[in-house]
Amino acid sequence: MEHISHTHVEVNGLKLHGAEIGTGPKVVLFLHGFPQIWYTWRYQMIAVATAGYRAIAYDFRGYGLSELPAEPEKGGFIDLVEDTIALLDTLGIRKAFLVGTDLGSFPAYMIAVLYPERVTSLVSLGVPFRLPGPSDDIDLMPEGFYCKRWQEPGRAEADFGRFDVKTVIKNIYILFSGTKPPTAREDQEIMDMVDPSTPLPPWFSEEDLAVYASLYEKSGFRYPLQVPYRTLGIDCCGITNPKVVAPTLLIMGEKDYALSFPGIADYIKSDILKQRVPDLETVFVEEGNHFVHEKLPEQSLKHPPLSHIQTLSPNHGAHQAHPCRSPKVVLFLHGFPEIWYTWRYQMKAVAAAGYRAIAIDFRGYGLSEQPAEPEKGNFMDLVDDVVALLDTCGINKVFLIGKDFGSITAYLVAVVHPERVSGIVSLGIPFLLPGPNCIRNDLMPSGFYITRWQEPGRAEADFGRLDVKTVVPYRSLGIDCGITNPKVTAPTLLINGQKDYLLKFAGMEDYTKSEQLKHFVPDLDTVFLDEGNHFVHENLPKQMNELIITFLTKHCN
Repeated sequence: MEHISHTHVEVNGLKLHGAEIGTGPKVVLFLHGFPQIWYTWRYQMIAVATAGYRAIAYDFRGYGLSELPAEPEKGGFIDLVEDTIALLDTLGIRKAFLVGTDLGSFPAYMIAVLYPERVTSLVSLGVPFRLPGPSDDIDLMPEGFYCKRWQEPGRAEADFGRFDVKTVIKNIYILFSGTKPPTAREDQEIMDMVDPSTPLPPWFSEEDLAVYASLYEKSGFRYPLQVPYRTLGIDCCGITNPKVVAPTLLIMGEKDYALSFPGIADYIKSDILKQRVPDLETVFVEEGNHFVHEKLPEQSLKHPPLSHIQTLSPNHGAHQAHPCRSPKVVLFLHGFPEIWYTWRYQMKAVAAAGYRAIAIDFRGYGLSEQPAEPEKGNFMDLVDDVVALLDTCGINKVFLIGKDFGSITAYLVAVVHPERVSGIVSLGIPFLLPGPNCIRNDLMPSGFYITRWQEPGRAEADFGRLDVKTVVPYRSLGIDCGITNPKVTAPTLLINGQKDYLLKFAGMEDYTKSEQLKHFVPDLDTVFLDEGNHFVHENLPKQMNELIITFLTKHCN
């Protein structure tokens, strides 16, 4: 943990302890549960920092190394929300990815509802969407259920007070690692449920226990018993019809005792949950328990990057989705009218084959930011964005898969930065660079769509209410990028759908089969799919995936 830095930040009159690793504009803020503090995220912080994010985890007020408020018994979840927003403001962070577990998922959801503009996306471990307030899942539990016991003023204090802090933390970790909700008999307290000879879980070391104990020895349990346990049933938001609009990933350990709470398993699969969190994906981790991120750190790390941790390039905020981490990287470049989602089938297939799959929204497309002067945009901007994205993500070399105008960008990268390209797959577009002869509009009828859309204002009037500020590709296709004697040295696969209308462009079919094309791209294979159309990767995903995986396998050194 020597690379993680520590500081105290004054927030709402309290000095809160924060841990941080990594740099850059992409911020992931981790929110802990109980009996945890920042240290619970030790594996995830290092992993996301390595992937190019700025990772921050802080101790909630009254926890660990953060200061205890003057009147802890008056605390509530809304304090954690306000602390988190104030922390972001103090650190100059406009927007963040929120990752919460246990009690930390509550303020994460609350922030997403109350301050949606501050949340890029959200990952919750073990807690489906819920806001503080009355709940049947606790009311229906037996009297000895730990939450009910700890809600009684003084009872947990007396129970914990019989042991040193280290023993209390150890006992809670043992209890919470089970598959059943910790529930005591009428004649016993929660701490008495653990046999003193019971060892720690194998994934939780004595060193880990010592870290937790040292931090709780400083803070005690006074505020943690207030928040979450004694305020969980208090409605502190007053929100009706809450909705989380941010993309959300719920990761549940199949052996998490929380799944045994009344109604929870059904709620996770219900339409009610989808109404409250429309953009929700749920993943079950087979051997995961209540501490899935500590027990199975590598598996838990596979999931947050799916399509929810979205990165910003240093230049223009390129949205990125990537479902697998591997040194073998495939970067997908979309066309029009597409965005990253056009590659959904191919991303899953190459990830399953062991590659790290990344698809971006180009600048001005989808969830990526619009440049200040879109009318000045051109293909070289996209090339620069792609290379800057690779640099930011620490990727030295990549396979590029492009479609439509994304193929032109891929070819440009391969020509200008050949050392960054392991191979190219182009769908429907033989080697072309922007310039006057890129598409021979002069040989096409006057009503040809590219000719029409190149006229300033015409497509805007045609599309009507739609936002068409992005001028790449149509109004920059004819702009020469100044490259003479271009050559793609990387192995290249061109996949054409026999029913793709592009083959009817003037001279296109002949060029696809010509020696001139082989001169530009010496290591070229061309495949024609009988039933493929312009959207062949969506039209025939199974055939496409097989061709791509075969190509990658052949050329992956």
